[in-house]
Amino acid sequence: MPVIRLSINRLIKAIGKEVSLKELERLLMRLKAEVEEVSDDYISIEINSDRLDMMISEGVARALKGLLEIEVGMPRYSYRDSGYQLEVLDVPSRPYIAMAIVRGIESSENYIEELIQFQEKLHTTIGRMRRKVAIGIHDLSKVPSRECVYRELEPSERLIPLGYSRSMSVAETLSSTEQGRLYGSISLRGGRTPGIVCGETIISMPPVINSNITRITEHTEDLLIDVTGIDLDAVIKTLEILSTTLAEGSRSRVIERVLVKAPWGVIETPRGDARVMEIDTDWASRILGIEGMNPDEMARKLLMMRIDAKVLDRVVEATIPSYRIDIIDPVDLVEEIAMAIDLNSLEPEPLATILPGKPSKESIVRRTIRDIMIGLGFTEIYRHVLTSSKILTDLGYNGFLRIKNPVSSEMDAARPSIIPSLLETLRRSQHSPKPIKIFEIGEIVTRDPSIYTGWRTRLSLAAAILDYEVSFEDIQAPLFSLLRSLGLEPKTVQAKNSVFIDGRTALVIANNKQLGYVGEVKIEILDALEIGFPVALFEIDITKILEILG
Repeated sequence: MPVIRLSINRLIKAIGKEVSLKELERLLMRLKAEVEEVSDDYISIEINSDRLDMMISEGVARALKGLLEIEVGMPRYSYRDSGYQLEVLDVPSRPYIAMAIVRGIESSENYIEELIQFQEKLHTTIGRMRRKVAIGIHDLSKVPSRECVYRELEPSERLIPLGYSRSMSVAETLSSTEQGRLYGSISLRGGRTPGIVCGETIISMPPVINSNITRITEHTEDLLIDVTGIDLDAVIKTLEILSTTLAEGSRSRVIERVLVKAPWGVIETPRGDARVMEIDTDWASRILGIEGMNPDEMARKLLMMRIDAKVLDRVVEATIPSYRIDIIDPVDLVEEIAMAIDLNSLEPEPLATILPGKPSKESIVRRTIRDIMIGLGFTEIYRHVLTSSKILTDLGYNGFLRIKNPVSSEMDAARPSIIPSLLETLRRSQHSPKPIKIFEIGEIVTRDPSIYTGWRTRLSLAAAILDYEVSFEDIQAPLFSLLRSLGLEPKTVQAKNSVFIDGRTALVIANNKQLGYVGEVKIEILDALEIGFPVALFEIDITKILEILG
C-alpha cells in the first residue's frame, strides 16, 4: 500500500486542533491507515490504497476532523465558472482531458513537496504509472491565455521543459529529459505526442512533463489542474479528488470550472456531483453484529466519516461526496459506520458452523480424466504454461502471446496448445523403453477479442504415443475410450492441421461440439525437434467438455 510522508506541523495545522502523536496514530488506525515512522518534523503513514483522497495533509485532516467531530458531514466547496475554455482536437493516443482551477492556496516548501507526492501517488495508483491517467498542476497566474487547446504536438515544436532553462523541441524533450525517457513512449503516435497549448505557448506535454513557464513556487496562489487519460471516467474521478482535496486547504474553498469542448462531448469540469445511496438499518445492524442499532446513531457515524446522512424511517439516506470514489455499494457505507464506531471495539463472533470443502465440477472432471488416462497406460507429466516462442514458430503456431521481458528465451511465450510441451518432453525422453505414452492436463492461452485483455486461459488435455511404429488408430482408440467413459459420443472428421500429416489428421467432435484434433505428427516437425521416432497425439478442450457435461 502507498506510504506518504507528511509535515507534522502542516497536518496539525490542517486539523485545526492539537493532537498528540499517540492519539493521531489511534485515529489513523480507525481509517485503515498506519503510522510507519515518526521523526522530528515528519510522519510517514501507510494509507489504504482505496483512499486516494488521503495522500496529502489536507485529505488526511479532512477525514480526521470528522472522527474528532470538529467538522461533520459532507465538506462544502463553492463552484463557479472560471471563464477558461479548453478546445480538444483529435488526440487518438490519449483522447480525454478535464481541467479545474483552485484558488487561494497557501503555498510553501512543504506544500509543494506534498503536492508533488500527491500527484505521483495518484499516478502510481489510479493512473497506472501514467498510462491510464496523468496529472499536470500549474501556477494559474503564469498561464498565458484563458483559451487553451489540447492537440497533438509536432516533433519540431518547442517548449521549456520543467526544471530546464532553455527551449527544446518536442523530440529533444522526449529523448533528452529523464521524464521523456521514462514516459515519452506512452502516448507517442507517429512522432507526435499530446500537448496543451494556451495562446501560442505549450504549457504541458501529458503524460510526460509540464513547461517550466507555469512552474509552481512558494508565491503561487491559484492552481490550474489538468488530467488526461485513456478512460474518461478515471479522468473525471481523478480531477474530483484533486480539486476537492486541494480546495480543502485553500483560503476560499472555491473551485472554478473549465469549459471543455471535445469530439466526445461538451462538459464543464469538475462536476462536483454527490451521489445518494440508501442503507437499510436492520440489514446494516446484522452485518455489524450490533442488534437494533439506532438509525439516528448510524446517521451520526456517517456524518463523522464526512458523509451527509438523514434518517427515513428504518432507512438512512447517505449523500457521498464526489472525492469518495471508493464507495460503490451500501456495504461500503456499513464499513464507514464500523470505522466511525472503531473496528477495534467490535467483538469478533465465532462462526456458527464450519462447512466442509468439496471439489468443484472442474476438479471432479480433471480427476476422472486423469484416472482414465492412467488406466489406459499413459503417464502424466506437468509442464509450465510458458514455453519457447521458437518451438511454437517451428510448429506453425502464430498469434500467440509473447512475454515482453522474459526471464529466459525458453520461457518467452504463453503456450496456445499443450502439444509443444508434449513434443519437448518426448524429445528428451525418446531413448527410454518404448512405447512412451504421456499426457498432460493443463492451461493454455488463446486469443479472444471479446474480453478486455484480448486473451483467455482455457483448460486442455493432450496425449501422445512415441514408438518404433505408431499409427492414427493407436491414438484414436484411447481418445474414443476416454470420451465414451465420460458419457460423450465421439466421432472424427478428416481435417488439416499444421502439426499433423495431411490425410492422417482428424477433427474431434463430441455431442456436436468441436473438441480438438488427433493425428500423426509431421516428419519434418519431428526432424526439426530431433525426435527420431514416429509420434501420434491428440489434444482436446476440457473447457468445452465441461460445457457439454453441464
